[in-house]
Amino acid sequence: MLSKVVSTLQMGAFGLVFFGDKLFSTLNMARPSWLTSLQESKMMTAVSIFFLGNFINGQLMSTGAFEITLNDQLVWSKIQTGKMPTLEVILNALADQGVEVLPPPTAPRAV
Repeated sequence: MLSKVVSTLQMGAFGLVFFGDKLFSTLNMARPSWLTSLQESKMMTAVSIFFLGNFINGQLMSTGAFEITLNDQLVWSKIQTGKMPTLEVILNALADQGVEVLPPPTAPRAV
């Protein structure tokens, strides 16, 4: 929900930067000085709005979830355990589900 609000504000900011002149003239209002400052470098302002809005959205939507499923059955969940699995833990969890786990190949030794 909050992410949608941020996206809407981001689009509104884009609209103000690119069409604020027309909006304020249509409303018979003087253009605010902050809008003039933003419009002096429209592309830099637009890029800043884009990155800031996407950063905030990314933080709001980040769950930290990492889950492994096999045949629609949960094998590992970072949400339940609170930690990331090691390769050994993943291989053991897959073996517990009946998956044949082969040992990793060894690199040839240099002579």
